Amino acid sequence: GVFATVSRAGILIMLMVVFASIAFTAVTMKGSGKIIAGVVMLLLFLGSAVILFTPLGSRIVDIVVLTDRVSNALAGKDVSVDQRSNIFVVTWRAVEKHPVVGVGFGSIEEAFDEYRETMLSTGTGRSVHNTAYRVLAETGIVGLLPSLVFAIALWLHLWRAQKQAPGIRERFLLFGFFLVLASYFGTSMTLDQMLSYLFWPLCG
Repeated sequence: GVFATVSRAGILIMLMVVFASIAFTAVTMKGSGKIIAGVVMLLLFLGSAVILFTPLGSRIVDIVVLTDRVSNALAGKDVSVDQRSNIFVVTWRAVEKHPVVGVGFGSIEEAFDEYRETMLSTGTGRSVHNTAYRVLAETGIVGLLPSLVFAIALWLHLWRAQKQAPGIRERFLLFGFFLVLASYFGTSMTLDQMLSYLFWPLCG
């Protein structure tokens, strides 16, 4: 699904999850398991680099569009990246105008056109495409600070639980959950996911 949408951020998060999982395995396992995990991680890293950054990648898998978008993004010529940069600028105008309490919960799309000015390329009524930035724009510092405290407390709770787990099975399970949240927060940097129906049941 991630590859079908040609989401560069999604692919980056997916690679992060895979590498982190194998690295955790390499650290946790003993003997030959540690060596095998290290070799697998090296092979995945090299394979990903070949597919994404060399002409050979487009011959191995039909991802010509993906490789073009990645190379364009790295070269600073991607239309989507430019547009989102402009959306961030417009959103910052709203933040400067209402830094304490924001423009109102759930209303950044409605307020967007008021701060767009001459940036017509952004389109109308756009979302922020960044969850933390959206929280700041809609609820100001009053909403952002408690959100950061909650996120940090959640990370620390999970990290401590993983360290104190009685067995390797529980450690793997908790580390997997840790990665699920890491993926969520990672993709939240390029998507509005504040009201995701998966996040809150997952926390529970």
